[in-house]
Amino acid sequence: MTHYLIDLDNTLLHTCYFDNSGKISFHWTKNFEKDFNKSISILDDFFAGLFKPDINLNHYVTAFLKKHQINMEPESFLTYWLSRDNNQNQNLWSWICNQKQKGHHFSIASNQPEIRMSYLWQNRPEWHPVFDHVFTSDRLGVAKPDPAFFISAQKTLQTPFQEICLIDDNPDNCQTARQLNMKAILFQTIEDVK
Repeated sequence: MTHYLIDLDNTLLHTCYFDNSGKISFHWTKNFEKDFNKSISILDDFFAGLFKPDINLNHYVTAFLKKHQINMEPESFLTYWLSRDNNQNQNLWSWICNQKQKGHHFSIASNQPEIRMSYLWQNRPEWHPVFDHVFTSDRLGVAKPDPAFFISAQKTLQTPFQEICLIDDNPDNCQTARQLNMKAILFQTIEDVK
Protein backbone atom coordinates (compact mmCIF):
# COMPACT_ATOMS: atom_id res chain seq x y z
CA MET A 1 0.00 0.00 0.00
CA THR A 2 1.09 3.55 -0.70
CA HIS A 3 1.50 6.19 1.97
CA TYR A 4 0.46 9.55 0.50
CA LEU A 5 1.82 12.85 1.78
CA ILE A 6 -0.78 15.52 1.04
CA ASP A 7 0.07 19.21 0.79
CA LEU A 8 -2.50 21.73 2.03
CA ASP A 9 -2.53 24.99 0.05
CA ASN A 10 -3.82 24.61 -3.50
CA THR A 11 -4.02 20.88 -3.00
CA LEU A 12 -6.30 19.77 -0.15
CA LEU A 13 -7.44 23.35 0.35
CA HIS A 14 -8.54 25.82 -2.34
CA THR A 15 -6.37 28.70 -1.22
CA CYS A 16 -5.90 31.03 -4.14
CA TYR A 17 -7.21 31.87 -7.57
CA PHE A 18 -6.38 34.14 -10.48
CA ASP A 19 -8.40 37.37 -10.47
CA ASN A 20 -9.63 39.21 -13.58
CA SER A 21 -6.22 40.82 -14.11
CA GLY A 22 -4.44 37.47 -13.93
CA LYS A 23 -2.96 38.20 -10.51
CA ILE A 24 -2.99 35.50 -7.82
CA SER A 25 -5.47 36.32 -5.07
CA PHE A 26 -6.40 34.46 -1.92
CA HIS A 27 -9.98 33.39 -1.31
CA TRP A 28 -9.91 34.55 2.30
CA THR A 29 -8.99 38.12 1.26
CA LYS A 30 -11.97 38.75 -1.04
CA ASN A 31 -13.60 41.15 1.44
CA PHE A 32 -10.45 42.34 3.21
CA GLU A 33 -10.42 45.89 1.80
CA LYS A 34 -14.11 46.39 2.62
CA ASP A 35 -13.83 44.84 6.09
CA PHE A 36 -10.71 46.77 7.15
CA ASN A 37 -10.73 49.82 4.88
CA LYS A 38 -7.11 48.99 4.06
CA SER A 39 -5.33 48.00 0.87
CA ILE A 40 -4.93 44.28 0.44
CA SER A 41 -1.25 44.99 -0.28
CA ILE A 42 -0.56 45.29 3.47
CA LEU A 43 -0.95 41.52 3.67
CA ASP A 44 2.39 41.20 1.89
CA ASP A 45 3.86 42.71 5.05
CA PHE A 46 1.85 40.31 7.23
CA PHE A 47 3.06 37.19 5.45
CA ALA A 48 6.65 38.38 4.94
CA GLY A 49 7.74 37.22 8.39
CA LEU A 50 4.95 34.89 9.42
CA PHE A 51 6.73 31.69 8.42
CA LYS A 52 9.98 32.36 10.24
CA PRO A 53 10.90 29.77 12.88
CA ASP A 54 10.54 30.61 16.57
CA ILE A 55 8.19 33.52 15.91
CA ASN A 56 6.22 34.95 18.84
CA LEU A 57 2.94 35.10 16.97
CA ASN A 58 1.15 37.38 19.42
CA HIS A 59 3.94 39.99 19.30
CA TYR A 60 4.21 39.64 15.52
CA VAL A 61 0.50 40.20 14.89
CA THR A 62 0.31 43.01 17.46
CA ALA A 63 3.16 44.84 15.70
CA PHE A 64 1.53 44.31 12.29
CA LEU A 65 -1.83 45.66 13.49
CA LYS A 66 -0.21 48.69 15.12
CA LYS A 67 1.93 49.47 12.06
CA HIS A 68 -1.14 49.44 9.80
CA GLN A 69 -3.43 51.16 12.30
CA ILE A 70 -5.90 48.31 12.60
CA ASN A 71 -7.75 48.52 15.90
CA MET A 72 -8.26 44.85 16.63
CA GLU A 73 -7.00 42.22 19.05
CA PRO A 74 -4.40 39.83 17.55
CA GLU A 75 -6.62 36.81 18.27
CA SER A 76 -9.51 38.41 16.38
CA PHE A 77 -7.33 39.14 13.35
CA LEU A 78 -6.01 35.57 13.33
CA THR A 79 -9.55 34.22 13.59
CA TYR A 80 -10.59 36.44 10.67
CA TRP A 81 -7.82 34.92 8.56
CA LEU A 82 -8.03 31.31 9.68
CA SER A 83 -11.80 30.97 9.57
CA ARG A 84 -11.86 32.16 5.95
CA ASP A 85 -8.79 30.21 4.77
CA ASN A 86 -10.37 26.79 5.16
CA ASN A 87 -11.96 25.95 1.80
CA GLN A 88 -11.52 22.21 1.29
CA ASN A 89 -11.07 20.69 -2.17
CA GLN A 90 -14.03 18.30 -2.04
CA ASN A 91 -12.95 16.36 -5.13
CA LEU A 92 -9.55 15.55 -3.64
CA TRP A 93 -11.08 14.84 -0.23
CA SER A 94 -13.47 12.31 -1.79
CA TRP A 95 -10.57 10.66 -3.61
CA ILE A 96 -8.55 10.48 -0.36
CA CYS A 97 -11.46 8.89 1.53
CA ASN A 98 -11.95 6.37 -1.27
CA GLN A 99 -8.26 5.45 -1.29
CA LYS A 100 -8.22 5.19 2.51
CA GLN A 101 -11.01 2.60 2.30
CA LYS A 102 -8.79 0.63 -0.11
CA GLY A 103 -6.07 0.47 2.56
CA HIS A 104 -3.78 3.32 1.57
CA HIS A 105 -2.36 5.62 4.23
CA PHE A 106 -2.31 9.41 4.34
CA SER A 107 -0.44 12.14 6.18
CA ILE A 108 -0.38 15.91 5.81
CA ALA A 109 2.90 17.46 4.64
CA SER A 110 2.83 21.26 4.81
CA ASN A 111 4.94 24.34 5.38
CA GLN A 112 2.09 25.97 7.30
CA PRO A 113 2.76 27.73 10.59
CA GLU A 114 1.62 25.80 13.63
CA ILE A 115 -1.19 28.28 14.38
CA ARG A 116 -2.89 27.56 11.06
CA MET A 117 -2.34 23.80 11.21
CA SER A 118 -3.76 23.64 14.73
CA TYR A 119 -6.78 25.69 13.70
CA LEU A 120 -7.44 23.45 10.69
CA TRP A 121 -7.04 20.29 12.76
CA GLN A 122 -9.47 21.53 15.41
CA ASN A 123 -12.03 22.60 12.82
CA ARG A 124 -11.73 19.60 10.51
CA PRO A 125 -12.57 16.60 12.76
CA GLU A 126 -13.23 14.52 9.64
CA TRP A 127 -9.46 14.60 9.02
CA HIS A 128 -8.62 12.83 12.30
CA PRO A 129 -9.36 9.22 11.27
CA VAL A 130 -7.92 9.72 7.79
CA PHE A 131 -4.49 11.30 8.37
CA ASP A 132 -2.00 9.19 10.31
CA HIS A 133 0.47 12.04 10.84
CA VAL A 134 0.73 15.79 10.38
CA PHE A 135 4.16 16.93 9.20
CA THR A 136 4.70 20.68 9.21
CA SER A 137 7.81 22.78 8.81
CA ASP A 138 7.26 24.16 12.33
CA ARG A 139 7.13 20.67 13.81
CA LEU A 140 10.06 19.28 11.80
CA GLY A 141 12.23 22.39 11.98
CA VAL A 142 12.75 22.35 8.21
CA ALA A 143 10.58 23.28 5.23
CA LYS A 144 9.85 21.68 1.89
CA PRO A 145 11.60 21.39 -0.55
CA ASP A 146 14.56 20.68 1.75
CA PRO A 147 15.23 16.93 1.56
CA ALA A 148 15.46 16.85 5.37
CA PHE A 149 11.68 17.49 5.53
CA PHE A 150 10.96 14.30 3.59
CA ILE A 151 13.68 12.28 5.33
CA SER A 152 12.23 13.18 8.71
CA ALA A 153 8.71 12.23 7.57
CA GLN A 154 9.97 8.93 6.13
CA LYS A 155 11.72 8.04 9.41
CA THR A 156 8.49 8.67 11.33
CA LEU A 157 6.45 6.65 8.83
CA GLN A 158 8.99 3.81 8.82
CA THR A 159 8.05 3.28 5.19
CA PRO A 160 10.52 2.90 2.30
CA PHE A 161 10.73 6.00 0.09
CA GLN A 162 9.50 3.92 -2.87
CA GLU A 163 6.17 3.39 -1.08
CA ILE A 164 5.59 7.09 -0.37
CA CYS A 165 3.87 9.44 -2.82
CA LEU A 166 3.80 13.21 -2.44
CA ILE A 167 0.79 15.09 -3.82
CA ASP A 168 1.77 18.77 -3.97
CA ASP A 169 1.22 21.82 -6.17
CA ASN A 170 4.86 22.95 -5.97
CA PRO A 171 7.19 21.55 -8.68
CA ASP A 172 10.27 22.01 -6.46
CA ASN A 173 8.72 19.89 -3.71
CA CYS A 174 7.86 17.18 -6.24
CA GLN A 175 11.37 17.26 -7.70
CA THR A 176 12.98 16.80 -4.28
CA ALA A 177 10.63 13.91 -3.50
CA ARG A 178 11.57 12.19 -6.76
CA GLN A 179 15.27 12.70 -6.05
CA LEU A 180 14.72 10.73 -2.84
CA ASN A 181 13.11 7.94 -4.88
CA MET A 182 9.59 8.84 -3.77
CA LYS A 183 6.70 9.09 -6.18
CA ALA A 184 5.34 12.59 -6.68
CA ILE A 185 2.23 13.97 -8.32
CA LEU A 186 2.24 17.63 -9.29
CA PHE A 187 -1.33 18.56 -8.39
CA GLN A 188 -3.44 21.04 -10.31
CA THR A 189 -6.77 19.25 -10.67
CA ILE A 190 -8.33 16.02 -9.47
CA GLU A 191 -7.47 14.47 -12.85
CA ASP A 192 -3.80 14.47 -11.79
CA VAL A 193 -4.40 11.78 -9.15
CA LYS A 194 -6.81 9.57 -11.10
